[in-house]
Amino acid sequence: MSPLSKSNKLYTLSNDLINRIKSMANNGISFTKGDILFREGDHKEFIYLIEKGMVSLVKDNNDISNKKIEIMNQNDGDIVGVDLVFNDNDCEYSALVTEPSVLYKVLIADFKELLSKNSDSSLELIKYLSSLDTKLEKKKLA
Repeated sequence: MSPLSKSNKLYTLSNDLINRIKSMANNGISFTKGDILFREGDHKEFIYLIEKGMVSLVKDNNDISNKKIEIMNQNDGDIVGVDLVFNDNDCEYSALVTEPSVLYKVLIADFKELLSKNSDSSLELIKYLSSLDTKLEKKKLA
């Protein structure tokens, strides 16, 4: 996978960073369709690296229909909850597994320590976050 190209392809994390994240988690965890990683309003301690599968980020609609608004889908190689690394507030969305998945669960504190010790990983994460922001903007315009 190549980092951010001129096409619509989003920035992807390097194998080096993915392997570092996996080593912090030790083992992948299998999830089934419908599992909830975390709910809107939760105070989060973990992020999740998707090895295989798909997770949908959804937000409550806050109307009488009680329907969820899909913010974004994330899949292989994405980090679910990465914004929580920089945000000490409660989570503003829920993460729902939408197909059988294997995820690596990492303490946010451990991930922050990795970033503080490795400036290359920090820069890579900034590029990745920028890519996610671009994905959100394109979805809003669609």
